[in-house]
Amino acid sequence: MILGAFEGAWGVSYLVEPPAAAGGTGVLADYGGVGAWAWLWVAGAVVACGAAFVRIGRDGAGFVAALVPPAVWSLVYAAAAVSGDHPRGGAAVVLYAAWSAIVMWAATVPEFSMPKGPKAPRGPRGPRGPAGPTGAGKGGRA
Repeated sequence: MILGAFEGAWGVSYLVEPPAAAGGTGVLADYGGVGAWAWLWVAGAVVACGAAFVRIGRDGAGFVAALVPPAVWSLVYAAAAVSGDHPRGGAAVVLYAAWSAIVMWAATVPEFSMPKGPKAPRGPRGPRGPAGPTGAGKGGRA
């Protein structure tokens, strides 16, 4: 849930005020625009947040969805750094790769379901009925 919330905020920040199309974001701008790629973050966030509410062991799609945006952006910035289009792209690669590593680590943390609480007493006087624990009525001996 926390990963998804962060990614959603990250994607919305690119939608609200897209950066100038230079360097790594210039590569993204060539293939659909930064705004379109920002929706990748938002979509990943929606799936990741939704997966937080499914049963334990069935949330793999959420982790994959949380992993895709930073991995894609890391690869784009790496390509821009290697090609010389964005010499400082290596720093962005470290940022996005670190975020990918956090997502992969979170996917490996074991999850445990909470044990069920004690059963509620049955009937008006509890599970043993109106006679009480001894079976002989109020305070008497059996």
